[in-house]
Amino acid sequence: MRACRLDVHTPAVFVAVVNLGPYEKKFRDVIFSSLSIDELPEAEIILERYTVLGPIDPAGWYFYPTPFEMAGLDFYNFSVGGFRIRTKVDNRPLPDELSGGDLMATRATAEKGSDAAWRLTGDKQMGSGSGVTSFMMTVAVPKGETTPDIFLLDTRELPWDGSRGATLVRAWDGHGMAATQSHAFRYDGVAVERHAQLGGAIKLVPRVLPVIAYMFSSVIMGILDAARVEGRRRLQPRAERMSAFERVSWTKAVNDIWLAEQAFEGMARAIESGAASPGVPRGKLAIAELAEASLLSISKAIGGASYSRSSPFGQWSLDVRALGLLRPPWALAHHQLFEASFAD
Repeated sequence: MRACRLDVHTPAVFVAVVNLGPYEKKFRDVIFSSLSIDELPEAEIILERYTVLGPIDPAGWYFYPTPFEMAGLDFYNFSVGGFRIRTKVDNRPLPDELSGGDLMATRATAEKGSDAAWRLTGDKQMGSGSGVTSFMMTVAVPKGETTPDIFLLDTRELPWDGSRGATLVRAWDGHGMAATQSHAFRYDGVAVERHAQLGGAIKLVPRVLPVIAYMFSSVIMGILDAARVEGRRRLQPRAERMSAFERVSWTKAVNDIWLAEQAFEGMARAIESGAASPGVPRGKLAIAELAEASLLSISKAIGGASYSRSSPFGQWSLDVRALGLLRPPWALAHHQLFEASFAD
């Protein structure tokens, strides 16, 4: 496999020659059947190292080519030498959303012009607060460097029609959390300012992310508080007449909310300790699961009335799902916690 561009879920994107040994011809036959080895083009691939425990020997050679679709693009997925190689066989570019919510895997870039001004180019899937905030921070890889850095975007007079480099690609259409205004944008040379620490600020991200997770979780805890109060108000007049199922559902909901409160307090203790620990992401994940479960249980206890649009429980159920689906999403959150569980 000649001159392949590798994206290893880090900001490093480079050109390399990858020799697949006895599988070289098989790779060509499966993916580029009409070309000879010497004619193979550059292939964009996502290279991931296997970290699973199980019967698979990471040092072994496996080759199970499977066509699949990712982010609307056509890929082939196969394994070789302890790595999973996702090969794009599509002329369309890889979108930034393949970072999986990982800031350090951004594909956005920034370049400093002859006028000493920085310009940022790339796709941003969630510009939370768009149209509400005056400034926004984002990340991009400076030209000539391999690690992303933090950039500041002045949004006060920035149009979204592309005339100054910012184009609205998709308005926020989430099922819940409607007020976040998390629109998707395409940036083409939009003016930005680089953080003055020049690579120093990005190193603080591991200390900042727990605070963001805690603040996000606090919003969900507020919804759970409101749901418990409103559920009690509706159920108390008929508490003596509630069926066994309704009583069990309500008790489970109250218990799940109590557990979420303990997880929330645990997150606060982890942040206050200042020590690097997985306590905050574990708490966020626990609250996400408990919030969804408790809203469902409250709805079961109340019955069909909770399904009415005049009732807040349906909307609240959609709102609390955001905690698990976003920042980081379920997959990245579980991956990070899995890695942490085997860390020294």
